[in-house]
Amino acid sequence: MANIKRTKEDCIRELKELAAQGHPLTSTTVDMSLRRSCQSYFGKWSVALKELGLKSTRKPYEHTETRRLKLLERTVWTDEIIIEKLTEALENRYTSMEIRNKYVGLGDSLDRRFGGIHNACKHFGLPSIERDGADIYKHSGWKFEDILGELFNELDIKYEKYKHDKYRPDFVVGKRWFDAKLSEWTINTCNTIENYEPLCSSLTIVYLRGREHDRMLTNKTRMVHVNKYVKQLPRDKRGYFYAKFNDILTKLNEAEAV
Repeated sequence: MANIKRTKEDCIRELKELAAQGHPLTSTTVDMSLRRSCQSYFGKWSVALKELGLKSTRKPYEHTETRRLKLLERTVWTDEIIIEKLTEALENRYTSMEIRNKYVGLGDSLDRRFGGIHNACKHFGLPSIERDGADIYKHSGWKFEDILGELFNELDIKYEKYKHDKYRPDFVVGKRWFDAKLSEWTINTCNTIENYEPLCSSLTIVYLRGREHDRMLTNKTRMVHVNKYVKQLPRDKRGYFYAKFNDILTKLNEAEAV
């Protein structure tokens, strides 16, 4: 993709528009080309914001996960309400991602109860909801988590699932929490570390896509490629897990190539 050529006035206008829309003006949430253009004119991202009287704070907007958790605390998704909302979604031809955005918390509830929106429709005898790309990632994430559970069982790692009243740590081993992420970079777009660290003695993020390494992100949070665990198995058992994980990667690559 060709670089977007912006004048200094373009940068100022775009930043003010983003601020007016409530977009968080952090260096990790703003389009990279805009950020680089601003840095070329102002020297630093922070200087650009300061000169325009803008702040990078996320407030008063909350992270999607936080909003969902708050809604889940006060919403009871009964069968009747689920059927009503899915029927409404079908009538309006919403895709699965549009359902998750419009009925915040419903998608999470259906994931836990039925394994996804499409399985819920099948359970209630409703037509299938139109799929979209986001479903591929959601399904792949759940599949990765399931296979990682199998791998932990083979390694005799005794864990419990989702053992917390508010959050849903994928694997709990005593006071240690483990969370499965599809990609190495996912941790930069969620509040997992911020939410989980105060509640556990250590947090390990196990991921599938990205550089194969093992590193500390904070003094409590470690990030590990799943292959590090696969390599702890006897050689004759590794092939099964490599094949399962490669299947997920293949499906993701095919979806992204469309």
